[in-house]
Amino acid sequence: MKSRPKYLTIADEIHARILGGEFAGEGKLPTQKDLASEYGVAVLTIKQALAELQNEGLISGVRGSGTFISTDAFRYQIKFLSSFADEVSSQHRELTTELLQVVSVQENDPDVIQQLGITRTTSYVCIWRLRSIDGVPLILQRSFITKKLFGQLDQAELREKSLYSMLTQAAGITISRASETIRAITLPEYAAKHLGQLAGSVGLFSVRVTKDENDKPVVLDYAYFPGDSAVIESERFVRRGSHE
Repeated sequence: MKSRPKYLTIADEIHARILGGEFAGEGKLPTQKDLASEYGVAVLTIKQALAELQNEGLISGVRGSGTFISTDAFRYQIKFLSSFADEVSSQHRELTTELLQVVSVQENDPDVIQQLGITRTTSYVCIWRLRSIDGVPLILQRSFITKKLFGQLDQAELREKSLYSMLTQAAGITISRASETIRAITLPEYAAKHLGQLAGSVGLFSVRVTKDENDKPVVLDYAYFPGDSAVIESERFVRRGSHE
């Protein structure tokens, strides 16, 4: 009878140790090298064992930081319109924002022009932000707004406030509604790098166009999520007359 692969036995043992709370303090596993030494196997065997646990959603790897015990996935609710900051706050979790760069776009993108409803001669900027929940990178966000509108905002506040609140408070804009599409993708290399994912990892890509009370587009957001870190939630109702 063929013996069970060693990496599966190790995966079971690490699984039991995690559930027993052994690593609850830091929420982080020992290094692969230390685990290999502890179990008397090659690092490759540990990699296989950890891959099993990651497939189960029990752990997640952050490039350059190590292997962490997975926390509850971020629940991305699409029933109501709110900022990402408000979504995180409602789930009693900690959000940190890193402002990567603000780029004044020189070569206009036809898709951006169409989504924002602007002319080819209208100048706009792209705001790059990395949003982390409980210290773990969760979303790489690119926000496009016109340069005229951006000029009314305090750039320093982009690390502390949501773009929605800044537009309301500084520019007097009333956010009314948004259209959004979300699809599964292979994360582009730059997104995978910022999110601590391996090249070729599966992710979610959101395109959201936010409009004011006059139904005029004010913000276009492109957002990349790691595929194993977000759960999309919606509440659906029976369409009137669908059972007649």
